Amino acid sequence: MEKIKFLPIISLGLLIINMIKVAFVFLRKPMPTFRHEVIRDVIIHRLKLDEARIKVYDSLIRSRQSDINNKEKQLLILKNNLFEMFKSDGNYVKKDSIINGIGIKQKAIENIRFNHFEKLELLCIPDQITDFETFMSDVASMFNPKNLSVWSLK
Repeated sequence: MEKIKFLPIISLGLLIINMIKVAFVFLRKPMPTFRHEVIRDVIIHRLKLDEARIKVYDSLIRSRQSDINNKEKQLLILKNNLFEMFKSDGNYVKKDSIINGIGIKQKAIENIRFNHFEKLELLCIPDQITDFETFMSDVASMFNPKNLSVWSLK
């Protein structure tokens, strides 16, 4: 008799736990994701760019994206070459040079990003420099997924 009462209680408990898990998955607040257009709009808003500067800024964005895409393609080729070495019977002679090449490409990508913001600063008129400096003091936060407030329209 004890086993007959115990089994439904355990089954009901497991069912409730599973329902709570499913509810948690579907009801939790998703992590915000940001597309390039949202970031663009935030920068335009925070720096108060006029239409002429927006057009120049859009061309800067296209140039930067093209440059980064090219470097990322080169980076993927290098990474592919690195992991293809496992097929070569332990011959890892080129490993260090490939890893060095990966580092060089990554450095180039970071330089492209940094230069993009330098060009954005040059785009600002004197009245916008304070806004630019305030914004740039916030930019470091964008790389921390726990602190995405820099990308809100303040």
